[in-house]
Amino acid sequence: MAIVRHGGCFCRASAEADISVTIGWNRAKRDCLRLNVEVGAVDKACVMSSPGPNVYFRNAVLQASPAQLQLMLYDGAIRFALKGREAIEKKDYEQVYESFSRAQRIVLEMESGLRWEVNEELCDQVGALYNFVYRKFIHASIHRDAEAVDDALKILRHQRETWVMLMDRVAKEHPEVPGASSSDASRESCTLSLEG
Repeated sequence: MAIVRHGGCFCRASAEADISVTIGWNRAKRDCLRLNVEVGAVDKACVMSSPGPNVYFRNAVLQASPAQLQLMLYDGAIRFALKGREAIEKKDYEQVYESFSRAQRIVLEMESGLRWEVNEELCDQVGALYNFVYRKFIHASIHRDAEAVDDALKILRHQRETWVMLMDRVAKEHPEVPGASSSDASRESCTLSLEG
């Protein structure tokens, strides 16, 4: 395990880790703190170099189970896709690019988090869905195509719904597994934001 600097964040890197919290400054807009939650090779013991106004979100991420983190990623990708779609309608092309770039990064990280050694066939199928969504986001960003966003959102919403059903099923079958229930995660994800 090594200490690495990732953006404005110092983190311990490990191959088994499931989250990276990075901090970047957006000086062009409000000089505010932004938190980007992405699945990566960094563990939950990430020590942030700057205190932020979004301490609640930071704590929720650091204390979330892997299943809850995956749900948060679906919520983030959907939220940024919706922001991008809204920006297309408003013809705010800078926001279109920013929103779809963030949604693309989340989808790429979800794809890189697939565990091929567990079930290669399932990973092929889910990976193909993530690849489809990623390409739709690129198309929507370049061509400002709201229909492409709708196609991607349909897949992401279905995947999120499936994930919630899976979390609930695991919670019923294995109540001893902490963080397996989606009821708390669903409630929290509605109030959490990926932006500070």
